Amino acid sequence: MIMKEKDFYTLEEIEDEFIGVKGTPKRDKYEADLNAFLIGEAIKQAREARNLTQEQLGELMGVKRAQISKIESGKSISFSTIVRAFKAMGVNTDGMTESEGIGAAVDAVRKLSLSIGIPQKLHEINVKEEDLHQLAVDAFNDVCTGGNPRPTSVEEIEALYRKAF
Repeated sequence: MIMKEKDFYTLEEIEDEFIGVKGTPKRDKYEADLNAFLIGEAIKQAREARNLTQEQLGELMGVKRAQISKIESGKSISFSTIVRAFKAMGVNTDGMTESEGIGAAVDAVRKLSLSIGIPQKLHEINVKEEDLHQLAVDAFNDVCTGGNPRPTSVEEIEALYRKAF
């Protein structure tokens, strides 16, 4: 299906069109992959803010550095892994459901990143909205994109950039 011409599409419209509507297997996988990546990045930011190396966090969690690297890249993410990582860094998740624990972990990272001045949106680092498409094209054409564990497109990258804008 081709989207009709208009000046602006919401992220959800783009996701529905190019990935599938919510509840479809492709969309569910996309959202799970995106959430795993974001959680991994949150764990990395929290670890770095506490001046811990991957090896030190691994020791606190009882795993090797290579496992921390996988977690931070969004692989090997499970609720128990998330809870162990954030507990090791001082986030209390006792008595919480899985989604509450993940929410507490994400909130902790947001508060931490705000408190140390990490920009939250692309516009905060002077990225212009009109540049998002070209940035997506450049990212797609980057040699590193070939090593992406899942296929992507300029449209998907641009949709992520718009969400981050």
